Amino acid sequence: MILTHEVAQRMISTSQEKARELGMAISTAIVDTEGRLFAFGRMDGTHWLSIDAAQAKAFTGAILRQDGPALQQVPSAMISALSLMQARAVLPMGSITVLRDENDRVIAGIGCSGIGSTGATDVQDGECARAARDAGEPVRLTGDKAGST
Repeated sequence: MILTHEVAQRMISTSQEKARELGMAISTAIVDTEGRLFAFGRMDGTHWLSIDAAQAKAFTGAILRQDGPALQQVPSAMISALSLMQARAVLPMGSITVLRDENDRVIAGIGCSGIGSTGATDVQDGECARAARDAGEPVRLTGDKAGST
């Protein structure tokens, strides 16, 4: 599977639906396997900080090819070094999610952020990112979704 505009837009729409259910506003970034921005959506009412935070989360997941819980185990010195080498923020947050294909290859990094908007937490950001990931069918789901293979 390759990442397409249609799939990315569906992922963004789904993450925003989840945010509305949670009573928050978010920015959602979808990046390709190299961490380059592929698609972006910003809900009304989001703080400008959420733009950069969402993109940094998606970038981090894509370049390190891991979801948030695994990223939180990466040594902080490595995160700092990567951030300096890339000249951009590398955020190993628990809410980061990656989309994988049926062969377990990462095809997208997904970052959602409601920072500064409505008191959103990283846990809520993660719920939105996982909703986006789940909308990126037809791929094998990763992470904490029950029944994933």
